[in-house]
Amino acid sequence: MEEFSSELRGRVEDFSGKLSKLDRQVIEALLVDPLGSSYETASEVAERAGVHQTTVIRFARKLGYDGFLEMRESLRKGHVQKASSASRVFSRIRTAGELSSIEAFLHSEIEALHQLPNHVRAADLESAATMLAKADRIMIFARGQAQVLGKFLALRLERLGFDAGAIDHIDLDTPNRIAGLKEGDVVISFALRRVPAQLPLLLSFCRRRRVRTLMISDMIGPSIRPSADILLAAPRGTETQSQTLSVPMAIANLLLLDLVQAVPQQARDALEGLDDGRVELEKLSRGALRKD
Repeated sequence: MEEFSSELRGRVEDFSGKLSKLDRQVIEALLVDPLGSSYETASEVAERAGVHQTTVIRFARKLGYDGFLEMRESLRKGHVQKASSASRVFSRIRTAGELSSIEAFLHSEIEALHQLPNHVRAADLESAATMLAKADRIMIFARGQAQVLGKFLALRLERLGFDAGAIDHIDLDTPNRIAGLKEGDVVISFALRRVPAQLPLLLSFCRRRRVRTLMISDMIGPSIRPSADILLAAPRGTETQSQTLSVPMAIANLLLLDLVQAVPQQARDALEGLDDGRVELEKLSRGALRKD
């Protein structure tokens, strides 16, 4: 099922001009809730984005629309009328009374995950897995709350037999962590809510070195320049909900599943080798305990 923000998102990704910080705020406001945005006025979108109404109108024209109304119509055209199963379930809960904290949390998580297939295409996941399968080395760049995701992904890739590692900064005094990047390597970056300060530098460096890039992001992703070769981006909740990490974690897990299918023998050999190593360590550990 195609997302109803796909036409707008495509224009953002194809836009070759400069996108300002205010433009990015408008993009996030539109793409995080495309259905709601498709029924709002320019002033209402501007209020949610924290910008002036004229900024929203200028942004629409910058992307090639005649104005805000045409941009809003592009959001509305693709709207799928079918309500999600999660919405139906929790509408029943609401009729019974106020949601408990557990129910409210699960509601927001399910709603965010339910939107994932509308934003991340299976074909893009497959392309990303194919790119990683051919990589000589994989480096993951993640900062802030995304660091745990970067470390998780690096560990999983290592277990599948890949040369992978995670970094959270670029030290210009000792650039050895990225200086060795070359054609044939792949850099995976995470960008959640905000653009990490050093990410544009890293993407520019990769482009100069002909290093392929993959970005896992939320709705800030389409506005980031330079753009990654492959972008896997989906909203992590509406503005009234907490921004969940379950969505980028799900993207990472889906990517790993596709990667196993791309290199089944390598994955099998690596995992079997890992199991053999664990058994050997357990035997050595038991032997050491007996001696003690």
